[in-house]
Amino acid sequence: MKRTLQPRVLIGLLLVLGVGAVYAALTLGARPPARDSKLAAGSGAANAAQVAEAKKQRDPHMARALELVGNQSAASGADLADAYAAWASEPRALAARRALIRSLLRERRDVTAALTAIEADTTPPERDPLWTELVESLSNAWQGPLIARGLDLIVAESRPRARRAVIASFAQLVIAERTSDLTPDQRQTLVNHFIDLSPSLPAEQRPEIDQALREIASDDVADILLGRGLDTDELDGARERKQALAETQRALAQVPE
Repeated sequence: MKRTLQPRVLIGLLLVLGVGAVYAALTLGARPPARDSKLAAGSGAANAAQVAEAKKQRDPHMARALELVGNQSAASGADLADAYAAWASEPRALAARRALIRSLLRERRDVTAALTAIEADTTPPERDPLWTELVESLSNAWQGPLIARGLDLIVAESRPRARRAVIASFAQLVIAERTSDLTPDQRQTLVNHFIDLSPSLPAEQRPEIDQALREIASDDVADILLGRGLDTDELDGARERKQALAETQRALAQVPE
């Protein structure tokens, strides 16, 4: 007589297999499938099993990260940000920190807490193994109403590392050909921000802004900002024409109707 597994036993086997798969995906840095991501963010038996698996693997950072990620009702975005910053100097916490930032930006959409975490890490972006992922995750968070907020943050964010991440995330949005997500006004605002900010940006960040400007505006705009494309006489002529136009507009404004 053919025997079949009882439903309770089958569920138990699936849970064990699922826990191992989710833990491996987070540890290796691979993006988990949607159902695994939901499992990682859940609470109850599934999350407890994941925490137990992390402890079994002697990964206390991942165990704590899974506790925070899984308990959204008790753990705030600030709690995740604090853990992310506290583990910045611990190489073994890299996978756990990746899980924290993914939860903040992909599941909670808590940009405020994510930027706080990014700023609290004093690692120079060029030496930060998570920087590229941070920028990409932040860029992907700019959707719907958050786009307008992000454009405001380009100017309003004053913390150096967080500000650099915001600017880089919008450059990534352009380079990834997602400008169709922007309204015409938002697109023009982004061009204006890039033009205004470009001269004051760190030298390390200018290449990505240069590339983004070429994509969203034109090569001529980028070349002018880099001091190329126009010789001295042409630049002087452009300045003179701009000054003459401004003087004409002022004169016309003074003529009585």
